[in-house]
Formats: sequence, structure tokens, C-alpha cells
Amino acid sequence: MEALEAEHEAIEAILQSLWKAVIAGADGVEVDEILNAAVDLCSTHFADEEEVMRRAGCLNMEPHIADHRRILAKIIAARQAAAGEGMPMAVLDATDLLDEFHNHVTTYDAALAPERITKPV
Repeated sequence: MEALEAEHEAIEAILQSLWKAVIAGADGVEVDEILNAAVDLCSTHFADEEEVMRRAGCLNMEPHIADHRRILAKIIAARQAAAGEGMPMAVLDATDLLDEFHNHVTTYDAALAPERITKPV
């Protein structure tokens, strides 16, 4: 669980850096690099988390996994929107992505605490 928490912190940091970069007027190349890193981090984290859930015997994983896919799709869409003329939209996307990630962690990941994992009997 500590590794997953470290990954959460890394995702939080990259999304914060996206927000700061966009607010500071970073160029498209920098924003694109940050969004690429966010895609990589989230892809890795979501796969790791899903594996932990499988090994722990978590029940009803589908909504959690669906939320992973939804968030990843939003990050990819933000990367596409930030290209070229879309840079002003990146400000909204950065804020939205932070909110989406925070909501996911509090809604789904909090339930993954070892004492709350439901195992089949």
C-alpha cells in the first residue's frame, strides 16, 4: 500500500506542476511533456492498483476500474486539447484533472485501506 500511496503523491505532484506551468504561461512543449508524464504515471499507477485489488480479492472492482479508464481518457483528451490553439483550455483542464484525481482517491482509493478490503469468504 505504501507504493500505491507514493504513486498517488507522484500523480498529485505532476498534476500540480501542470496547473502551475499553465498559470505561469508555459509553452505548449512544456505542457505536453507534463501531460505525457501524467499519462505515463496514471497508466502505471492504475495498473499497479488494479493488480493489488485482484491479489487482495476485492469484490466489485468494475466501477473502480471504470473510473481509472475515465480519468486516463480525460488526461489524454487534455493533452490533445492543449496542442496549438487549445492552450487556454489547458488551465481549465489542469484544474479539472486535479479535482477528478482527488475525487477518485477519496471515493475509491480510501476504500482500499487494508482493513476495509472485502475478501470473498
